[in-house]
Amino acid sequence: MDDCGACSPEPRGKYLPAKNIQQDFVKEYYLETEKWIPETFEKLKKEDLPELKSEYSDRFLSYVVGLFYLGNERKAWKTFDKYYIGFDDKKKSEPKLNSD
Repeated sequence: MDDCGACSPEPRGKYLPAKNIQQDFVKEYYLETEKWIPETFEKLKKEDLPELKSEYSDRFLSYVVGLFYLGNERKAWKTFDKYYIGFDDKKKSEPKLNSD
């Protein structure tokens, strides 16, 4: 019986995602988010909306990482370069350790 390679420590080759193979609900999410990002980016350029900025960062990064995962690296970098707004330094905090 041959081993499928899933558990093998041996490298099987370079990971090559299958471009454009995705479920319909995933395609719908990406199409919706693709429209939402520029609209929201424009709103955030006009006024400071902390809650929307937080949602934007989450959705934006999820979208860009998903594009990389699906093999659309060129579009991922183009979107990132055009619509990245940075992170809010105020929300960064030191990790809290349990003192139990």
